[in-house]
Amino acid sequence: MTTRFMGWMQARPRWTSWALLSVGMVVALWVAAWDKGIATVHMLAMSVACIVLAGLCVRIVGWE
Repeated sequence: MTTRFMGWMQARPRWTSWALLSVGMVVALWVAAWDKGIATVHMLAMSVACIVLAGLCVRIVGWE
């Protein structure tokens, strides 16, 4: 299973980059805003914004 997953990651580097960058950005967001009293709906909205932004970043870096 691991070799299949690694093969998928190597075949799709942009999807992999997007996924890893998204996870990192959302984790950083949640760590930074952990005890600030932000509503759950707002945290979810900011998490979605982080995922979209990560996708845009990968797209822009991928331009040649």
